Amino acid sequence: MPGEIIVFMPAYQEGARVEATVRAARTLPGVARVVVIDDGSTDDTAATAAAGGAEVIRLPVNGGKGAALRAGLAQCPGNQEDILLLLDADLGATAADAQLLLAPVLAGEADLTIARFPAPAGKAGFGLVKGLARAGTWLYTRRRLTAPISGQRACRRWVLEAAPLAEDYGLETAMNIAAGEAGARIAEVPVAMTHNASGRNLRGFLHRGRQFTQIYRALLAAAFGRTGERLPWGTLLTSLLCWVVLSGAGLSAFAHFFHLTPEDALVLLGPLFLLALLGLLLAPMGSALLRARRRNYRGRIIPALGGLAWLPATLGLLLPCAVYYAPLSPRLLLHDFRDGHSYLPVLGLLTAFLLGWQLLGLADDLWGTAERKGFRGHLRALLRGRLTTGGAKVLCGGVLALGMAWSLVRLTGLPSWEIPLATLLIALSANALNLFDLRPGRALKVFFLLGVPLLCAMAMLLEAATSLTGPLWPTATFLLALYLLIACCYAPLDLAGMIMLGDTGANMLGALLGVVFTLLLPIPAQIIAVAALIGLHYYAERASITKLIERVSWLRELDESGRSEY
Repeated sequence: MPGEIIVFMPAYQEGARVEATVRAARTLPGVARVVVIDDGSTDDTAATAAAGGAEVIRLPVNGGKGAALRAGLAQCPGNQEDILLLLDADLGATAADAQLLLAPVLAGEADLTIARFPAPAGKAGFGLVKGLARAGTWLYTRRRLTAPISGQRACRRWVLEAAPLAEDYGLETAMNIAAGEAGARIAEVPVAMTHNASGRNLRGFLHRGRQFTQIYRALLAAAFGRTGERLPWGTLLTSLLCWVVLSGAGLSAFAHFFHLTPEDALVLLGPLFLLALLGLLLAPMGSALLRARRRNYRGRIIPALGGLAWLPATLGLLLPCAVYYAPLSPRLLLHDFRDGHSYLPVLGLLTAFLLGWQLLGLADDLWGTAERKGFRGHLRALLRGRLTTGGAKVLCGGVLALGMAWSLVRLTGLPSWEIPLATLLIALSANALNLFDLRPGRALKVFFLLGVPLLCAMAMLLEAATSLTGPLWPTATFLLALYLLIACCYAPLDLAGMIMLGDTGANMLGALLGVVFTLLLPIPAQIIAVAALIGLHYYAERASITKLIERVSWLRELDESGRSEY
C-alpha cells in the first residue's frame, strides 16, 4: 500500500511568515496533510497557520524541534512508506521549491533528501557548526554532505523513525547518522529556498554557539550507541570517578611496593593513568574510524572495539621499553627500584605479547565473518585449504601463546617440558574470555572474578616470599593491576550497553590471565585448569553458554547485576 505525503512544520514565534509557508506547502503535488506544530509560541502562530489551511497541534511550552516532530508523529500515525516532508515555518512562498525534495523519494531514487540552499551573499559565520556536523556525519556513516544541518528534508517514515529524534540543533545531525546506519539512500538537492539566517553579530554567534554545543552532544551520544538520545552523563561520570579513585589507590600501592615516594610514583604512573583515561574516548572514536560499529543483541548500533581502551596504556608501557638502552635517567625507567632488578626488558616483552593479542583480536573484529563458528568450523576450513580470519587467529594465537610460554619458562628457570602445558593454558584462556563477550559486562565480570583474587594472591606472595626473585613476578603483578584498573573505568560503559569489548579486548585480557595462571598454579592445578578450559570450549561448541546462564538462577542474577543498558 503506497504511503501519503505529510508535511510537518515545527513553528515557534513565526506568526509573520507561517501562513505563506503553509499556503505554499499546500500547493505541492500529492501533499495530503500540512501539520503545523506550534511549539509553545506566544504570538499568533497557531491562528495564522490555521488560516492558511494547516492542521495545528499546539504544545503548551517550547520544547524544541525534536519535541515538536515527536508530537507530530504521534498525532499522525501511518504507513512506514509515508513520505514526510519537514519544512521550517519561515520559508514563506519559497516552500513551493520543496517539490524538488519530493521527486527523488517519489521516484524511488532516495530514501532521504536534504535541501542544499544557495550560497549566501555574505558570510554568516566561520563554518565551524557545519564543519562539525559534516565531519561527524562522515565519521559514523561515510556520507559526505554539503548541508548536514539543513532542516528542509523529505524522507520515508521509517527513516525518521530509525532512531529517537534528538533535541534542538542536534536533530539533523543525529538524523543523518541514524539514516546512514539504517541503510537509507541519502541525496542532497539544490533548491532556491530562503529563510531567516543569523548574522555576524553577538546574537548570531550565541546562536551558533548553542548549535555547536548541541551538535557535539549529539555526536558524543552517537559515539556510545545513543544516536538521537540524551547523552548518559551518569555513566560517563561513573567511569571518571572510578578512574580518579583507583588511580589514587594504584599510586599508593605502587609507591609502597617499589619503596618510592608519592612524587616518584606520580612521575612514573601519572602518564599511564592519563593514557588509560584517553582510552575511554579512543575506543568509540576508533570504532567509528575503523567502521567497526555493530548491532548488538538489543538492536542498538554501538562501538565494537572496546578493547582499544587498553591500547594507549599498552603503547605507553612499550615506549620507555623501546628506549631502554637510550641515555635516560634510570629513575624514570622503572629501573633498580626493587631488589636491584631491571624491569623494563621483562615489562617490554610481556607488553609486546599482549599488544600482539590485541592486534590479533582487532583483525578478527574488523575482518572476521560469522561464516565459520568455533574451533571446529575454522579447523575444517583449514583442512580444506581455506584460511578464515578465525583460522588465522587460531594459528597466530598459537604462535603468540607459544612465545609467551617459552618466555615464562625461560625467565622462571622451569624445565622445557612445561612449555606445551603453558602454551595450552594461555591460548585457551585467551579464547575463553571471548566466549563470554555476548552480553554487556559479562566478559569483564569473568575477568574481575578471576583477576582480582589472582592479583591479591600475587601481591601477598611478593610481600611475604623472599624466594620470588627476579623481575617477572613484580612485572606480571603490575600489568594485571594496571589492566584491572582500566577495566574498572571501562566497566560502566560496557554494563550500560554503550560499547562491546570485542576480540580486541577479550583475547588480550584472557591471555594475561593465562600468564598469571602459569606463574601461580602448580603443575597439577594447571592440568586441571586446561581440562576445565577444554570442557568450556567443547560445551560452547555443542550448546550455548547464554542459555545455560539463563537456566541457572544464580548465574542469571550474577550476569544481570550492574547492567543498566536500558
